[in-house]
Amino acid sequence: REFDAANDDLRELASSRGTDDSMAVDDEEEAEVDAVAAEDSDDEDDANVAANDEEDEDEDSGSMTLGGIKRRRDSARSIRQMAVKCLAKMFELQPPQFDFTPYVACIYEQVVDPRIDNLTYENTQNSSALLLLLRSWSLSPKYFPYLVDYNPLAFKMLLGILAVPTAHSSVVSLVLDVLQTLLDYSPAVAVEKHFLAEAEAAERAVLVGRTIQGHVSQILSHMRTCFTSDVLSLATTQQQQQAGKPSGAVTQAMRQIHILSRVAEYATKQGRDAKALLDILLPILKRPNRTVPERTKNDVLKVMLRFVPLVLDSQDAGLTADEKQKLFAVYLEAVSSAFGRIRLDTARATLSQLLVLLAGFGQEGSGPTPLQNAAAVIEGINSYSTERLSEPDFERRLAAYAQLNEDMWSRPDLLDAQAWVPVLYNLKYFAQDHDELSIRSNAAYGLSRYITRVSQACQSEPESAETMLLGRGLTSIVIPAIKHAFTSKHEPVRAEFLGILRKAVRECGPYFAQLRDLMKLDNADEEANFFYNLVHIQQHRRQRALRRFRALVVDSIQAAPELMEVDEENGGESQASDDDDEDAQQSKGSTKTPKAHLQAISPLNFTSGEKELVLSPANIRDLIIPLFEHWVLNEDGSVHHELANDAIYAIGALGSVLPWTQYSSALNRYLGLVKKMPKLEKRLTRLILAFMDNFHFDLRQ
Repeated sequence: REFDAANDDLRELASSRGTDDSMAVDDEEEAEVDAVAAEDSDDEDDANVAANDEEDEDEDSGSMTLGGIKRRRDSARSIRQMAVKCLAKMFELQPPQFDFTPYVACIYEQVVDPRIDNLTYENTQNSSALLLLLRSWSLSPKYFPYLVDYNPLAFKMLLGILAVPTAHSSVVSLVLDVLQTLLDYSPAVAVEKHFLAEAEAAERAVLVGRTIQGHVSQILSHMRTCFTSDVLSLATTQQQQQAGKPSGAVTQAMRQIHILSRVAEYATKQGRDAKALLDILLPILKRPNRTVPERTKNDVLKVMLRFVPLVLDSQDAGLTADEKQKLFAVYLEAVSSAFGRIRLDTARATLSQLLVLLAGFGQEGSGPTPLQNAAAVIEGINSYSTERLSEPDFERRLAAYAQLNEDMWSRPDLLDAQAWVPVLYNLKYFAQDHDELSIRSNAAYGLSRYITRVSQACQSEPESAETMLLGRGLTSIVIPAIKHAFTSKHEPVRAEFLGILRKAVRECGPYFAQLRDLMKLDNADEEANFFYNLVHIQQHRRQRALRRFRALVVDSIQAAPELMEVDEENGGESQASDDDDEDAQQSKGSTKTPKAHLQAISPLNFTSGEKELVLSPANIRDLIIPLFEHWVLNEDGSVHHELANDAIYAIGALGSVLPWTQYSSALNRYLGLVKKMPKLEKRLTRLILAFMDNFHFDLRQ
């Protein structure tokens, strides 16, 4: 009352002096220096300069009156804020024997209602006493009715803070606390912890459900403001800068996603907001786990599970049939690609549910569609035991693999090119399982079956749309999976995918440029086959494969004439020594290549116009060098030094055919590894020297 009286006095003073009434401010506004205050400040300065002027003395007298009123108002504001904070503290203490209900109507009349209209904009930078009071009513189920029953605007304006782009994170966090408390409400916990009767606890559950249901549209609309691309990109940048430590922005964004996944359970008709939120959240699924944890991705998938039907099946989103079909393709691609990255079992179960949901979109006819068949197979190969926690259901998984690899792979009516896409991502994921041999081998066999299917399609219908889609699956899913697997530290995984690459080269090499040059390494004789011998159990077979490969690279380029003269002076050593001679050198315990041999493959003057490259630079960089590097960079001592030396010379020979960008990138990486891997300093030094010996760029140009 004292604060309101001071504001009335200020308005009367402003009216008598011919100014506006902007001096009368509300509780949270800090506009203490208004028009009249500024005018009186100037008048006080004039009074000090001309103390004998009677008019200035009158103004000074008026200024003192204004100052007294303002001090009285500020004092009243402080007292009132302290009173509201004390009131909020009383609710936070939750006295079990005290009933606040008779006083709530008065609290609303005197404290809440006069300032509820400005609640959203007065709490953007700091939490006011009124906001703390509203938050205190969410701390106990006994006080839930105080938050929503007395004034419908209270909860609405509270949620409105989420829509303010400039709202401080601490304020947004407080509002999220209120939302999460309501979403986490459990009648059993209310009875046990807050001593509510069972009937009263059930009533509170109905109240919470009605409140969330009634504000779903507002919450989803405000979440669209929270999840802008700029905010998410900023969060990712902060996360990367802190080297894996979650920042405040990242943590809050993850929390908002979790709350959104809970609110989505109440959404029924908000198609337009659902589409906008899905457009913002879908890119999160593609972010690495070091920036977005898989539990957060699982929350995004739960949001999709609820929102996708709202967008594709309802009319509320206002989409045409063509727009829905395009969105269906986007959602299917997002779900399919997520199968190849996400490891969390609960998230993969949610992905399976999503795929089943998408497979039923626009279904016509009684029989299952190819996508529904794929969804059933994927659900089987991702199944877990119902009796043991987090243990795969091997019986269901192997049955699903058998159905795919024996019955469905060759029949387009059961599994067409579109249905193969999510299946391929699952096979790619499980083929990299280094622990379970049965799962890995069956998944790799499924990829081999797909390669055969692509080869058959290219032979029978090379120009059809189905064949084009099948070929796209090979080039965009299978081959990148092979490249990624070659970087794995587990040798069984590398060996499995090397076999897949061998089959792809043999059956699909003539039809795809990415594989055509690798056909030079595939020999019908297993004794001379590069792919077969490179992972052979016998070490000398691996060494022979490396030496033959190095000889192939050396023979494919033209040596500089002056280097050949140097070779003749040193005894006429050939560029590529015979396998038996090299075996003899290794048997004598020599770990160094003869000087003449090193000179034979040192700075080679490669001319692309005269002779064709044995392999494309892309395949050398992505497939060959990663395979050889595992033997060079092995730190556990499991690789024999002779095999490591042969790998060093093979990589060095490849340096003679790499373009400058790839050559400099590889050399800089090896130089950087010297400090990171001190145990391998000598081996890395030999690798760097072998690489630099094959520097083939003409610096004079």
